[in-house]
Amino acid sequence: MTSLTDQPLVQDARRYLAVLHKRRGLLLTAVGLSLVVAVLHNYTTRPVYQATVQLLIDNGADVHINGGAPLLFAIGHKSMKLIECMIAAGATITREVLHAAAASDSAEVREWGRRMA
Repeated sequence: MTSLTDQPLVQDARRYLAVLHKRRGLLLTAVGLSLVVAVLHNYTTRPVYQATVQLLIDNGADVHINGGAPLLFAIGHKSMKLIECMIAAGATITREVLHAAAASDSAEVREWGRRMA
């Protein structure tokens, strides 16, 4: 009976690990660079919900639906870009919207609500 270390699978695994160990600098550089690119991409691109909202508006979505719920959603997400997008699409600034802006955790949204009042 052959020992575990004599089996071809174990020998292949050892050779593979030896190559990885030998090329660890290249491997670490590739992984590190991939991580940096992923982080830069995630922090410099437009969030998915903003792109989705813009696409819906461009295709005729009603920003007045449910008494202005889309604008309230934008205020709830504390996103001035979404708020500006909704206003540009013709969303109505109601008393409820102004109250939601005044109660927001975001100073920027609260300031916007004060200017709109």
